[in-house]
Amino acid sequence: MIEEDFVNFDYIICMDDSNELNLRKLRGAENAKIIKFMDLLPDEQVREVPDPYYTGNFDEVYRLIDLGTEVLLKQIIEEN
Repeated sequence: MIEEDFVNFDYIICMDDSNELNLRKLRGAENAKIIKFMDLLPDEQVREVPDPYYTGNFDEVYRLIDLGTEVLLKQIIEEN
């Protein structure tokens, strides 16, 4: 992540609280919208995307990413 990303991209997606905190510290007055990925899936029990390298649960992470990207795409389409 570099500071120019906040200018070059409309959305910056973070996977956990630590990512979000670090991104918000980096962002100045740039335009990119920071989205915590699991906020796209409010009905899910987990509030952070689990790291599959630690949990070993690649299938669950894939399921979450698959669901969340569908929601994000719909939001982007509606905004435009």
